[in-house]
Amino acid sequence: MSTNSWYRRAISATACSRVVCLLRQPTTDSLYLPSLKIEANLGFADLTSVSSYYHREASTLFDNSNLLGALLGGYGNPLGAAYPTDYSQASPGYITLRQSFLSQELRLASADAHAPVTWVAGLFYSRVRQEDSESIDSPVFTSSNPILYTDQGILDTQVAAFGQIDYRATERLKFTAGARVGMGIQIPRPEFGVAHRHKAGGVASDRL
Repeated sequence: MSTNSWYRRAISATACSRVVCLLRQPTTDSLYLPSLKIEANLGFADLTSVSSYYHREASTLFDNSNLLGALLGGYGNPLGAAYPTDYSQASPGYITLRQSFLSQELRLASADAHAPVTWVAGLFYSRVRQEDSESIDSPVFTSSNPILYTDQGILDTQVAAFGQIDYRATERLKFTAGARVGMGIQIPRPEFGVAHRHKAGGVASDRL
């Protein structure tokens, strides 16, 4: 099949009216969210434990052929800089995402909810981790792939203690005092990069 014949068929097959998508762009996304609650009566108080975990992984492939052509000088197609001339000029991009969240709470509450004085005290812990990356390859505009990438993540940890006491003076009057003390630590991890060599007219040069 000639290049022109392939290009005309690609134009007729694409859902876009002015650009051609050379690549399929699949996406996968999965997650699970288990949770566990345990309750126990200790006589003087009720103990409650709540544990939960969230995990998600996602990835997608996207076609950057038109965008890179428009930004970096094109492929030599008379239709315009954004139009490739051959499938081999496809520029795939990849995005990945990974998230996890873990939380644990222990809570101790006075057993008699109708007593004049009731109280609750507990501890809380959580850890959130997220990592995401993006990279773009190009067989035309660079001699070093990926032409662009980002890779970043963050880890966030929280620890807290809390308590509350209620005093019912009358049926219509109640005094409440409570406090929560917490501490958090956040650790970011950013990383970015671009290809160090750019092809101009098929010859690699030292400009981005």
